[in-house]
Amino acid sequence: MRATGFARAFWTVAPLLVLAGCASGVVSGEPTTQPSSPRPPTSSAAAPTIANPLGVEKLAQDVCSGLTDGQVTPYVGAVRGHQPSKDTKNVPFCGWSPENGRMAVITLYANSQAEGVADLYEQRAGDNFFDRIPLLAGYPAVRVSQLRDGPSRGDCMTIVSVSDRARIQIMAYTIGKDFQYYTSMCTVTDKLAEAAIENLKARG
Repeated sequence: MRATGFARAFWTVAPLLVLAGCASGVVSGEPTTQPSSPRPPTSSAAAPTIANPLGVEKLAQDVCSGLTDGQVTPYVGAVRGHQPSKDTKNVPFCGWSPENGRMAVITLYANSQAEGVADLYEQRAGDNFFDRIPLLAGYPAVRVSQLRDGPSRGDCMTIVSVSDRARIQIMAYTIGKDFQYYTSMCTVTDKLAEAAIENLKARG
């Protein structure tokens, strides 16, 4: 599952909405998903076996519990609010919005209906940046962005397969060029993905 141009546009204006102020105190919206247009299937031999699979079904019922305010604060600063919702494929997500619109907007997805790891490693249309990375917290992972140089321009999503059918996805975006991680945004998504995985393990 990838975020579409609609989601990109939403998160582009989200910090501006935060600066303007909103009655609810949180930024809301419904990111949509990227229509599949994959490359030829990746050989299953290239997909590692997940030794310690994790479920995300319980997390999906309370997705905002996937990260604590303390875990997002280094990147969001003072948290204006967080709000759960679902995208057009019924995947639960939670978005954390900052008081300071030049900090990062963070979104966590808990996808229990994903395809296998081989599918994770396929680049989609719209993923103009795509990076298959070493195991993250022991699980297969990729980084994507709709911008070719997204991670150096305040935009990254880290997607981790925690079982054959379950994925954790973290998206981070900012307009603040003075944000500490603006030119290395995948640092934020990687760290928060690791935190979300540790939280999953702690759930048992």
